[in-house]
Formats: sequence, C-alpha cells, structure tokens
Amino acid sequence: MLLKQSIISLSDSSNAVFVRIFHLYKGFFRKKTKIRFYVKSSVQVLKRKVKNRKLKKGSITKNYIIRQTYTVKKYDSSTVLLGENSAVVIKKKNIPTFKYFVGPVNSELHNKKFLILFKESV
Repeated sequence: MLLKQSIISLSDSSNAVFVRIFHLYKGFFRKKTKIRFYVKSSVQVLKRKVKNRKLKKGSITKNYIIRQTYTVKKYDSSTVLLGENSAVVIKKKNIPTFKYFVGPVNSELHNKKFLILFKESV
C-alpha cells in the first residue's frame, strides 16, 4: 500500500529516478492507494544533467502505479510479490509520456495501453 509522502521509482525512459507522492486520486479523504490507481507527485532525484529534458527537479507529474511491494492476490488464488514500488508518467488523457518501459508488470492492470508496451507480464 502506498501512502502520501511515499517515495517511488519511475520505470520509464525519463531522466527522473524517484518521485514523492503528495496527492491520491479517487476521493478526498483517501489515505492509501494500490496498483491501477493514479497519483500526483513531484520529482525528487534525476539521473543525469541534460540541457533538453522534459522533467526537472520539483516538477509536478501525474503517475499511474504499475508495481508495488504489497502482495497482490489473483483470481486463480495465486499471489504476486514484486520487488519495488514503481509508476509511469502519463499525460492528461491517460497516454504514457515516454515510449520505453523497464521491468515486469502485473497482468491485473486492466489497461491495454500499458500491457502492450511492457515486454513481461506476471
């Protein structure tokens, strides 16, 4: 489960490494979130210094959570445990901002746009 002020990693080709969550969508009094939900966050750590980059330190982004360390139960009574909390930067119309993604993704996302772009699904 992810809370406000949690630091998560990004698994796309952006130059940002870590972001900090400060808003959870789907309800004003929401305390925690999980896979398949949207969050608003700010960039904390960058990979490298490049002149022409889309994300800068402190820039605000909307993210879609694709992985979490909390165990997820599937419909066939099996469980999936992924190693890290991770998200993808998206635009306003739920389109991913960057083309390349890294790592496995849970098949329970129910979003075909993201399942097609990832190479591995668990």
